[in-house]
This record gives sequence, structure tokens and C-alpha cells, in this order.
Amino acid sequence: MDIKLISGDDPKTVEALARKAGFTSKSIDMSKVQDVETVVDSYSIFGRVTPEQKKELVLALKKRNKTVAMTGDGVNDVMALKEADCSIAMGSGSQACKSVASLVLLKDQMNALPAILYQGRCVINNIQRTASLFLVKTLFSIGLSLLTLIFLKNYPFKPIQLTLISALATGIPSFVLTLEPNGNKVKGNFLQNVISKALPGAICVICSVIGVSILGHFIYISPSEYSTMCTILAGVNALMVLIRVCVPMTTLRKILVTIMCMIFVGSIILCKNFFYIVHLRWYEIIYVILNICLIPHILTVVSSWIKLFLKQKNKVWK
Repeated sequence: MDIKLISGDDPKTVEALARKAGFTSKSIDMSKVQDVETVVDSYSIFGRVTPEQKKELVLALKKRNKTVAMTGDGVNDVMALKEADCSIAMGSGSQACKSVASLVLLKDQMNALPAILYQGRCVINNIQRTASLFLVKTLFSIGLSLLTLIFLKNYPFKPIQLTLISALATGIPSFVLTLEPNGNKVKGNFLQNVISKALPGAICVICSVIGVSILGHFIYISPSEYSTMCTILAGVNALMVLIRVCVPMTTLRKILVTIMCMIFVGSIILCKNFFYIVHLRWYEIIYVILNICLIPHILTVVSSWIKLFLKQKNKVWK
């Protein structure tokens, strides 16, 4: 984290305060500086800064792709606070300052900021994980609905079968992962991170269903067998996505993934009638096993393509 100390006070006073806080960076008197761009990278302590220069410093840091947070308590900080990505005002500060701030520290408790940062990271990181799980089902449901209108004879799943997949690969894991403490630094673009994890799983489910449908053109597969094969493959796909979302694995995540996989297998074997699962013939079982073996490789390949595509898109946008 790059910390810049900006103040309207004398630079020596600011530097002395900075040293008490543990900072030993160089200071500069901004009253003698005409162009902020020439000093923003060389110094970390700025004294005698005018309101306009504070705003210019914030803009200069943002121009360098920095995420800028600023604290302030007076009218002279308002312009810079408005330009900052995250503006924090003191509760004892001016009304104008508090009005433009993203966050107001009611009792000027600066020691609360680390806890606030930690909670913010928990929320963003956990929503990122759970959103990926929910988006997998949404994307493959949309894709299969369109394919059913154009290409497929029947929609591959019965409602109770989708309930099984949703509960074990989305509902229960999302509940656990949302409440998990996670203070890791937030990296990358939120939407791109979510899509890069969800889209490969959805594509893999759609490809698995298309594969079963194509197989049905060469070998007779009854509607019940077709639905059973698709349910098994979609469930395994969804659990594979769950595993990838849980990386790096913690003890809690390992337990979660293990229990979800065991319940899925147990439901397929012990609750066949309830979930409309039927016995498969030997060649259907072989096809399902081969497909399951290919799923991790397909997910890896598709994920690499999507990440490469997003990386190229980012370069074009920049």
C-alpha cells in the first residue's frame, strides 16, 4: 500500500509527525512547486499543499492506475475528497467535508480503518466466489433453453434434478463461503473475475448435454436415460467449478467440497426414484465416465481461452 501524507501545514512539521508514525520518506514544500506531476512519484510527504494541489495529487495518482483513498476534515479537502476513489471524513470535520465523503468516522477513530478494510475485503472476496457459483447455473440454463428451442428434442433436466445440483453446488456452498473470513487483497476486475470462473463451467455443462444428445442420434437413449446422464454430468461439472472456486483450499473448504461430493453420489445411488435417476446401460456408463475424466481438462482449456480473451480486451481498452 503506497501512503502519501498530504497537509496544508509546514513540511517539517508533517515530516516530524510522519516519523512518529514510522514513516521515513522524503518531504517537499508544495508552495514552491508549479507542476504536481513532477513530484508525485519522488516524494511521499507533502506540506503547504493548497486545495487545488490536493486535487491534482489525487488525479495524478489515479492517472497512474492507483486506487486512491483520502481522509480530510476541512473545506480545503473537499475537492480532493470528491476526486478520490474512497473519501473518508472526520466526524468532527466540516459539514461540507462530511457531505462529499464516502465514509464518516463519527468519533474520529482512525484505528477503526483496518477493521473496516478487512470487512470490505471479506464482502468483496466472498461475493466474488458465490457469484461465480450462481452464475454457472444461470448461464447454462439460458444456453440450454435456447438450444432446446433450436436443436435439442427435450430439455435435459427435471426440476427436482436441478434442485439437487443447485443445492449441492450453489446453495449450501454459497452460504458457507459467504460467512467465511477472507481478508485477502482484492485483485483484478470484479466482473471479469466472476465471469472467468463461471463461464467455463457453463460452457462445459452445455457441451456435455450436446454430447449426450449427439450420442442419442447413433445409439438409442430413452428420455429417462438421457435425463439421468445429463444430471450426472451437470452435477459433476458444477462440483468441479465449486472445487476451482474454493482454491486455495482451507480446512473448511476441503470439508465443504468433500461433503457436497458425498451427498451428490449418495443421492444418485440411494435416492434414484426421488430424483428420477434410472439404471444406465454399459455403453452409457462408459460414456459418462469418459466425459467425467475430460471435464477438468475442458474446464482448464476454456478457462485459459477466456482469461486470454479478457487480457487482450483489457489491452485494447487501455
